Amino acid sequence: MASCDALTVVRNRSTFDESLEREISLSQRYRQDISLLVIDIDFFKKVNDTYGHSVGDEVLKEVAATIQHNIRTTDMLFRYGGEEFVVLLTNSDCDDSSVIADRILESVREINMQVAGQKIDVSVSIGLACRNKLDDGMTLFKRADKAMYEAKNEGRDQLKVA
Repeated sequence: MASCDALTVVRNRSTFDESLEREISLSQRYRQDISLLVIDIDFFKKVNDTYGHSVGDEVLKEVAATIQHNIRTTDMLFRYGGEEFVVLLTNSDCDDSSVIADRILESVREINMQVAGQKIDVSVSIGLACRNKLDDGMTLFKRADKAMYEAKNEGRDQLKVA
């Protein structure tokens, strides 16, 4: 349980930190592609403020389950913090990773959550970075994170590739 987030039951940030460098090293050694998705729930604060933290917790759990359902069994999902998730896509080039990210976007949009008969619209913004030869774990993450903020700044509910 020390490696899992108690609420969403996905891997936690400390496990991400440990896994990222290992997976980068493996991708370099075996000359395999690796990509990273940084995913942030759009307007999450508004959900908490409008419906309460217990509903926010349900949204977090539902988004985590939706992401997990849309990635391959070899990929790794982490709750990075707050309403932010990271997916480590091993042996996945930019084209394949974009397909996975698009599938996540669509599936999150289809989440059907209601409170007192009122539908809660859920969407995410995703940043994608595909490892280049100069990337270490930190630079790969920073590029994906920057792309995620670009997605947010350009209207949310979309994918931006670093």
